[in-house]
Amino acid sequence: MTASTTELIVRFDRKMLDGASWTNPENKTPEITGKPTWRDDGMTCVLPAKLQPGQEYVFSLNDAWYIDFQSAAGVPLEPLRYTFTTKSK
Repeated sequence: MTASTTELIVRFDRKMLDGASWTNPENKTPEITGKPTWRDDGMTCVLPAKLQPGQEYVFSLNDAWYIDFQSAAGVPLEPLRYTFTTKSK
């Protein structure tokens, strides 16, 4: 990813309920610039964010206490951790 990225997008393989738990397990999330929104397909969640060059970021979808990512059938997503580093200038 580059520092010019303005949103993080996660797409699921099935329709989801409208909740979202983007969690910060290691205090390394990007600056969040808005609330998460769902696209009309019910499978794509978008989180507005501002990234800095040369930074490592870590976030999780759901965790032990926050389980708002759930399928339309009400099954919570198992916590999923993501790590990425943006390119330096």
